[in-house]
Amino acid sequence: MSPVHLVGESGDVVYVGQIINGFSGAWAGPGLPLLRDLEQSPLPYLLTESQLSFVASLTYLGAIPGTHITAWLSNTRGRKPCLVIGGFVSVLSYVFLATANNLAMLYISRFLAGVTIGIVNVMNLVYIGEIASPKIRGILLTAIGIFTTVGMLMIFAVGPYLSYNDIIYVGIILAIAYLFLLIWIPESPIFYAIQGRNEDVNKVLQDLGRTEDFTLGLYFYLDKIGHPVVDKIKWLPLVVLILFYIGFDSGFGIIPNALVGEMFTPNVRSKGSTVALTTSYLCGFGITTAFGALLEIIGGHVAFWFFSGTCACAFLFTAFFIPETKGKTLLDIQAAFAGRKLLLLISTAICSLTMFTLGLYFYLDRIGNPVVDIINWLPLVVLILFYIGYDSGFGIIPNALIGEMFTPNVRSKGSTVALTTSYLCGFGVTTAFGALLEIIGGHIAFWFFSVKCACAFLFTAFFIPETKGKTLMDIQDDL
Repeated sequence: MSPVHLVGESGDVVYVGQIINGFSGAWAGPGLPLLRDLEQSPLPYLLTESQLSFVASLTYLGAIPGTHITAWLSNTRGRKPCLVIGGFVSVLSYVFLATANNLAMLYISRFLAGVTIGIVNVMNLVYIGEIASPKIRGILLTAIGIFTTVGMLMIFAVGPYLSYNDIIYVGIILAIAYLFLLIWIPESPIFYAIQGRNEDVNKVLQDLGRTEDFTLGLYFYLDKIGHPVVDKIKWLPLVVLILFYIGFDSGFGIIPNALVGEMFTPNVRSKGSTVALTTSYLCGFGITTAFGALLEIIGGHVAFWFFSGTCACAFLFTAFFIPETKGKTLLDIQAAFAGRKLLLLISTAICSLTMFTLGLYFYLDRIGNPVVDIINWLPLVVLILFYIGYDSGFGIIPNALIGEMFTPNVRSKGSTVALTTSYLCGFGVTTAFGALLEIIGGHIAFWFFSVKCACAFLFTAFFIPETKGKTLMDIQDDL
């Protein structure tokens, strides 16, 4: 087996763990409505809203001991055994969930799911950071967040159509498959080095190879308000769509394919292309699936104006961040593309602006401003933009940084401290958010989040070094 294939297959296996994390973490989405239904719920009684809230947030508490378990075990028993323990605990959590007939068993199940999340998140950051070469390490670490999102999308896509037990069966199948696949991945060479097992270090290193949408929106708006001009321009949607497809197929529909083929180095071109196209397909699936509902909820004019705004953002992004590639070598092109720091800056800026906008909407609603009735579609659009921005950087780049910034002897402990802080914040926000909305209002809460994102932007600008293409030693020297 070639080194690249070995690294890739090891990455594929640990990404199954991230899919399970996303699936288990988002279980509350379709799971809580089922617990509110006595015909679906495994419990003979209905839970209070506070009990349901605790069921949802308990995974954050479980993740904290999960991270600390791995901090101790990973340096004494190895990275791989910790991943195996995480898989076993995941299976156990779904067994408790399947057999739960009282609230205590439900709590235990969600707590164990959190333990799994803590173990797998820390170990994946450590493991991938140690087996991957500098050229592909950032992509592999960044993909951790992507595959977590895939797991969340899975349960939100199929959960509403499955029964309580069917959702559990899907989770158990994923967990058992993950546990089985872990048998075939190698141990981290860094663990062998810590243990002084030089022959094993050399063997593993050899194996790893490391010696036109606005116009259409205007038409539907005029149609919605009953403007008489609509009867005279019924031909407009067809003409506009023809012009749209001419424009799309002249550049937007083909140039990104060329860029995907040019921007990645040869050893990761397949994986980079896969991630890019998967993102494209997921967006296409989401738009195709939700388009009919969007037309009913926010109207055709708002939907097409949203697409128009997205294309405008693509125009600005192209103008400022996409380099000219014609006539350049692949090495020149790859050096021109933005590193992780710039992506993080763009992402935190988008998150801050969208949270500020959402806070402004709730403030206008609180004071009874009549404009709220006109822009009641705004929260949905802002949240979509927020998640696009968040999952483009803020939600995934920190995973790469955690896997890169610590020295080998403290990587497990450093990752544990970082993720523990994250889980404590997640538990606090999930538990207290409802009370915050009642006490200080939605506008203050979202403005607070906006300020925190702005602080993250400034912290990134002044203190986070660029790590793209650097070895772990180079990164630690910069720090």
